[in-house]
Amino acid sequence: MGLSPITSPSPALDADGGGVVGLGDRGDLNMPGYGGGARPRAKSTVEQRPSVRAHTVSTFVAPTMAFPTPELPPMPPMPPASGPAPPPQPSLGRATSATATLPSPSKGGQHGHGGYDRYGHRNGTSGSAAANTSSSHSADNHSPPPATTPTPNSTGAGPSGSATSTPASSTVSISTSSGSSARRPSSSRGKGDFAFSPNLIKLQHMPSVTSFQSSTSTYYKEADDFNEDVFLSPSAEDFQLEDGIAKELSNLSLDMDENVRRFQKGELPEQDQEWHRLVPEEALKALEDSEIKRQGLIFELLKAERDYVSDLVTMEEVFVKGIMEAQPAVIPDANVSVFIHNVFGNLHEILVHHQKMLEALFERQRDDHPLINSVADIILESELNTPDSILPLVDMGQCEACLKPEFREAYEKYIKHYPVAESFHQKELQNNSEYVKFLHSVSNQPRIKKRDMKIFLSRPLTRLPRMNMLIEQIHKRTDKDHDHPDVETLPIILSIVSDCIKATQPGIEAAEQKVKFWDLCENIVFQKGEITDMDLYDKERHLVNMGPVWRRVKAEGGFSSEKWMEVTATLLDNYFLLTRDTKFAQGVVKKVLVSRPLPLSFVRLASFTGPAETRREKIEDGGILDTFRSQTIPLYPFTLYHSSPLVMKAYTLFVTSEAQRSKWHSYFVDTLGVHKVRQEGNEWLAQREWDDGFFKLPRELVSPNARPTGRVTSAVPFATSSGHRYLAIGCANGIYVAPHGKPEDLMRVFTYPNPLYLAALQSVRDKVFNKFIIHADGKVVSYSLELVARFATQRVDPKVLEASKERITASDQNVLFVRHVVLNERVLLVYGSKKRLSSSVNIHTIEAIAHSLQRTTPSTPSSFRQYGQPGYVPKEAFDIVALSKNVNICVRGGVVSGYPGDLASTATPPLPLIQETTSNPSAALLKSRIENAKCIGLLKCSTTDEFMVIFEDIGCYMNSKGFPTRNFGYVKWETKAVSCAHRKDLLLLISPRFIEVRHIPTGRLLQVIEGGDIRLLWSEPEMDSNVDNIIFAMRGKVNDNVGLSEKIVELEKTEEIAPPAAPARGTNGHPEPVTIHRPAAVWSEWDMPSS
Repeated sequence: MGLSPITSPSPALDADGGGVVGLGDRGDLNMPGYGGGARPRAKSTVEQRPSVRAHTVSTFVAPTMAFPTPELPPMPPMPPASGPAPPPQPSLGRATSATATLPSPSKGGQHGHGGYDRYGHRNGTSGSAAANTSSSHSADNHSPPPATTPTPNSTGAGPSGSATSTPASSTVSISTSSGSSARRPSSSRGKGDFAFSPNLIKLQHMPSVTSFQSSTSTYYKEADDFNEDVFLSPSAEDFQLEDGIAKELSNLSLDMDENVRRFQKGELPEQDQEWHRLVPEEALKALEDSEIKRQGLIFELLKAERDYVSDLVTMEEVFVKGIMEAQPAVIPDANVSVFIHNVFGNLHEILVHHQKMLEALFERQRDDHPLINSVADIILESELNTPDSILPLVDMGQCEACLKPEFREAYEKYIKHYPVAESFHQKELQNNSEYVKFLHSVSNQPRIKKRDMKIFLSRPLTRLPRMNMLIEQIHKRTDKDHDHPDVETLPIILSIVSDCIKATQPGIEAAEQKVKFWDLCENIVFQKGEITDMDLYDKERHLVNMGPVWRRVKAEGGFSSEKWMEVTATLLDNYFLLTRDTKFAQGVVKKVLVSRPLPLSFVRLASFTGPAETRREKIEDGGILDTFRSQTIPLYPFTLYHSSPLVMKAYTLFVTSEAQRSKWHSYFVDTLGVHKVRQEGNEWLAQREWDDGFFKLPRELVSPNARPTGRVTSAVPFATSSGHRYLAIGCANGIYVAPHGKPEDLMRVFTYPNPLYLAALQSVRDKVFNKFIIHADGKVVSYSLELVARFATQRVDPKVLEASKERITASDQNVLFVRHVVLNERVLLVYGSKKRLSSSVNIHTIEAIAHSLQRTTPSTPSSFRQYGQPGYVPKEAFDIVALSKNVNICVRGGVVSGYPGDLASTATPPLPLIQETTSNPSAALLKSRIENAKCIGLLKCSTTDEFMVIFEDIGCYMNSKGFPTRNFGYVKWETKAVSCAHRKDLLLLISPRFIEVRHIPTGRLLQVIEGGDIRLLWSEPEMDSNVDNIIFAMRGKVNDNVGLSEKIVELEKTEEIAPPAAPARGTNGHPEPVTIHRPAAVWSEWDMPSS
C-alpha cells in the first residue's frame, strides 16, 4: 500500500490570485529549492492501516490540527512552473479551528471513515468502500494515476467561505497562524485547505490516533481518495526521508498503543496516568489550550470510571467473597447471607451496568486516542432510556429523556439502603472481634490501599455526582461555535442524572432516619419496673424527627431555684419521647427515658408562639476572667400536654431558634394528622351507633312538657326462641326494650330506676331458662324473657308480665353487685351483699333451673335454688369475674379466688402473692403500687399460661399459682380505668373520657376511643348468639330543649383484610378478570421510607 502522487494545483484556481487553493498562504509547504511547479513523488513504504472502527458520515465540526513543519533535507531544484511565482509563505503555527464538510448521508456509506451525529453518537457503516480502495492501491504497482487539475466544483470556496465537498469525498480546512498570537478564523479559508506536514502524515498512519486525522477528513483516507493532481511524485531523495519517518512512526504508534493498554489495565505509574503524558509533544503544540483541557477531562472521566469499576470488583472479590469463604468464619454461617445482603445490597447490579459502559469507553479510547471527540453517545447508550429516534423530540421539548429503569432502580435501591448498610457494618465492628480482624488483614492488600470499608460502601453514592461534575466541565470546554454534538447532548445527560440524584436524596434522608430509629430501639432504657411495649419493631414504625431540646427543672440546691437540662426529643409515628444520653459500664451510651413515653393518641398541642426566654451559661472559651462571666442564650418555648384527666401533664420544651420551633410544630401537626387517620382506618374495634337522641339527660331548665329519660346505666341484648333479637336499656326512669336495630320502637317495660345490672338467661344446649334478671334498688328480681319481648311489641298484657316476676334475693339483703356465670354447664348467679353495720361482704351463689315458659300459680317450683354455702371476703369487694372453674372477687390489693359452692374453705388471699419485698426492689415496687389499689378485673392470656390482674392504674401478670411473673413488671395505663372488658386478646379499659384498647399478652396500646362520660353497659357474651358486641354509652350530639342526648354505641371486633387471592386461570391459560374492592381504610401507602 502506498501514497498517491501529489501534484500542485494551478495558481489560477486561487480566487484572490495569491496562491494555490489548499496550498496557499497559510498552509503551503515551504521547501528549499522548490519553485512551486509540479514534481514527481515516489510512493511511501509506510503501510497505511485503516481505522479499527468503521464509521458513517455526518455533518459536524471535528477538531483537527496542523503541526510545525520540521526542517527537511534540501531538495533538488525543480523546473519553474508557469505563471507568476507564489508569494512568500509564513511559518506554520498552532491549529486554532477546523471545519469539515461531509457528503450527504445517502452517500456517506462509500467512505471507510465515519463521524458523529449531532447527539454525539458514532455512525457505524460498512468499511467495504475503504477496503476496495485500499486494494486498488496495492495492485497499481506504484504507478501514479494520471494527473488532474482541481476544479472549482471540487475544491472551490462556497458562497460564505465555508468548506463544501464533492459527493465523493469530504474535505478539511485547518487554519494556522504565524507565531503564537495571530489566530485566523477558518471561515476565511477556501474549501479543502490544510497545512501539510510530515508530522501530520506520521500521525495519520498511527492506528491509535485516528481522531487526529478527524474521522471525517478526506486527507486521512486511503491514498486513492486524494485528488490525483494535488502533488506529483516526490524525488528519489525523498525515499530515505520517508523510510526514517516510517520507522519513527511505527515506534511512536507502538508506544502509544502500549501506554493506552497499560492505562486501561491500571499498570501505568500514578504520575503517568494523565492525558498529556500519553500524547506526543507535537500534538500538544498543535492544540488549543481549551481542547487540551477538554481532552484531559475526558481522560479523567475514563480514569474515574476505571477506578470505580475496580473498586466495585474489589468489594465483591475481597470483602464479599472473603467474608463468605473465611475460615474460621467471620460471620456465623446462619447469619452470613443476611449480613451480606444488609451491607452490600444490590452492589452487583450496579457493577454490571458500569462494566458495560467501561468496556465501551475503553474501546473508544483504543480507537480514537489521543483525541477523543465525544463519549456522550456511550453514556447515552449505557445509562439513558432514550432511543436515537426520539432525541430530536427531546430537543424540541416534546418528550423527556430518562435513565434506564434498571439503571435508576439499581442506584436508588443502593443509595436508599446505604445508611442501613453502614449501620450493620458499624454494629458488627463493635460486637464482632473476628470481623475487625478480617478487615485489618485485608487492608494491606494493594487494591485496598488501607482504605476503610466505609469508603468502598459509599462509592456508589458519590459516583453520579462526580460524573456529573466532569460532564459539566467537559461541556464548558466544548467549542460552542462549530456545532459540536456535545453542545446539545451533554446538557441532556446532566439534567437527567441530576434529577436522579435529587430523587434519591429523600431516600437517603429516610434511611438515615431509619438508622437513628434503630439506634434508639437498641439503646433505649425504660423506667424501672414498668413494661412498655411501643411496638417499635413494627414494619410501619419510623422516626419523624429527633433533636435536642431544653427543659427547665428544679435545682436540688444552691442559689438558683431552677436549672436547665438538655434532653433529646424524639417524635415517632406513634409516640413522643424525651431521653437523655447516659454512659454506662465500658463507655456504652444508652438513651434513658426522663419521662414516660407519650402516645400520640393522647398528645394535644398548646402554645407554639410564646415569647423567647433566656438561659445563662458560662463562657468556656475565654480567658481566666471570662470564667466568672456568663452569656445569655435565647430559647423559644413550645408546650404540649397529655389529654388524660388523670395526668393532664404539660410539657414545656425550649429550642434555640424560631425556625426550629416552627419545624417542630409542623412535624407535630402532620404526624398527629396522619396518626389520627391511620387509627380511624385501622380500628381493632369499630363503633356502630345504635341510637343518639332517644335517651337524654335533663338540663337545669326543662320545659314543662319535656320528660327526659335520664342517664343510661345498663343494657343487655337477648334473643327469643323464635330468633328475634332485642335490646333492653336501663336508665334513670326505667327499662326500655326494642327490637335490635330499631331504636324508634323503644318502649318502657319496667319502671325500676337506675338498674345497675341486666342479664338474660336464655339457654345452654338443651336447657332453656328464659329469665330476664334485673338488679336495682339493692335487690335482684327476674321476669319471663319471652313475655318481656312480647310486651315490648305490645303483644301481651302488663299483668301477665308482672305475674312472671320472681324475687331472687332476700328482702334484708343489700345487693352490691351481681354477675351471671356459666361453670360446667351450670348457669349461676353470684352476688355480693352487705348487711347494715357490717364491714365484710358476703358472697352468695344461686343456680338457675330450667322450667316452663311462665309461672301460673304461686305453688310452681322456684326457678332458682341455693348453690353451696355462702362465703365472705374480709376486704371491700367491687366485682366478680368467672373463669373455667372458679370465681374471682375483685377486692383492694388483688383478687380472691375460690370455688363458688365452697368459697369459705377455698378462698385464697388476694392475688398476686408478693413475698420477696426485702431482697427484690422490683417486687417491693410492685407491692407498693397494688397494696391498696382497686382491682377491677382478671383475664387469662391466651398465648401464655399467665393471668393479668387489672387495677385502676396498672396491670400485672401472675402464674396459675398466683405469683408475679415478668420480673414483677407492670403495665401502666394512660388513664384511670373505671371498668374493663375483653374480647379474646383485646383488653378494654373504660374511663370517663377514653377507652384504651390494649393487647393482653404484651400490654401494647392498640387503639384509643375518645368520648365524653363513657360508661360500660354490657360486655358479657350472649349465651346463644354469635353476636358478641360490647355496648357502652357516651355523651351524644343532640342538645335541644329536652336535654342532652345519650348515645348508645356497639363495639364490634374487626377482621384484618386478607390479601386478594391469585386470579383464577381461564380455559385459555390467562387470568380471569377479578374486581378487587379496596376499602378506604387501607393505608399501606403511608409507609416511609424502606427501603
